[in-house]
Amino acid sequence: MSYDSDFADMLRRMGRKEPPAGYYIGPVVSLSPLTIALMDGEVMATGPFLRVSETVQRLLSPLPTCVFNGCDCGGNCDHPCFPSPLKVGDQMIVVGQRTFCAIDRLGG
Repeated sequence: MSYDSDFADMLRRMGRKEPPAGYYIGPVVSLSPLTIALMDGEVMATGPFLRVSETVQRLLSPLPTCVFNGCDCGGNCDHPCFPSPLKVGDQMIVVGQRTFCAIDRLGG
């Protein structure tokens, strides 16, 4: 490339700004692998483009054995001691730009 071409390319890149990272709310469309539809389904956050917070990781993990008031109901617990597991259709709060991070479920 010549000096002129390099300089013109540099000027073009200077005018382009990365869009700011934003937050999105979207439904879970798959649990394995975790996939979240963003921007009315235009973007599917999944695989290497989706990270999860510790909170979301807990929602994906099996429930521990419940011992609430002497209860022994295992993974089918309906007491408020554990949040219900994540399921398809749950609305998620996601932040990011090119790589997204699922922060938490909206509305519990």
